[in-house]
Amino acid sequence: MLSALLAALLLLLAGYLTTTTLTSRKKHPPLPPGPPRQPIIGNLSDLPRPGQQDWKHWLKHKELYGPISSLSVLGQTIIILNEARHAVELLEKRSAIYSSRPQQNFAEMSGWHNVLGSVKSTERLRATRKNLHQEIGSNKSVARFDAVQTAEVGRFLMRVLEAPGRLMEHIRK
Repeated sequence: MLSALLAALLLLLAGYLTTTTLTSRKKHPPLPPGPPRQPIIGNLSDLPRPGQQDWKHWLKHKELYGPISSLSVLGQTIIILNEARHAVELLEKRSAIYSSRPQQNFAEMSGWHNVLGSVKSTERLRATRKNLHQEIGSNKSVARFDAVQTAEVGRFLMRVLEAPGRLMEHIRK
């Protein structure tokens, strides 16, 4: 009875491992070449040592695996681009795909999720950035604020001169 239960449990475990392995391969696209990964830690031992110049380490990596390679460290995948043209292509030509920001849990909790630095890449963000660029995106557009900025700097300096101990309060005004 116990051996039948053990056999059923092992069969169930083998089925689970097989299905998770097959489904996880389907979800993730193939990665660029890289050093073989070890269980759990991945390529932790393949990272540059403390005190070692990173660029020299990754140059050796380029010679072994090519201009685009990958690592996996503690479950986090790292793609390494060793040629500027690949980085330029990703950042300039395909920026809409890769420009989103990571999820900001603390910003959500504290109500700062609508601050420009925390907003994910959406149509609203693109429109906001376009409007900001029109308002302050060039020297000519910023020049119209020179008089106001000069006056405010003068007021700030006068407040600091009158009460230097309250500097943080003056900065917040």
